[in-house]
Amino acid sequence: MSEEAEAKKVKVEMLDHHEVKCGDCDKTLVMMLKIAESEEKQRLLVNCPFCGGQSWLFEMSGKYFQAPAEGLGLSKMDENNGTFILDMEITE
Repeated sequence: MSEEAEAKKVKVEMLDHHEVKCGDCDKTLVMMLKIAESEEKQRLLVNCPFCGGQSWLFEMSGKYFQAPAEGLGLSKMDENNGTFILDMEITE
């Protein structure tokens, strides 16, 4: 395997898992999995379909995969001053 391919491989110790929860009802809304270190910075707010509340501001550094919590889907995504705002919907 080339050095470049080896450098792009995701290593288990690089992974970092976070659950973004509603700040009001504490239900899990989005799961974030950090796959690589980088200088990339992002901010995220998630609107809760259960109670109408919102998550606390989640600030990230690195590259992430995101997935809605079980039973939820993404209905809309906006960006405001560098903060991504996700509207979730109940799918089940």
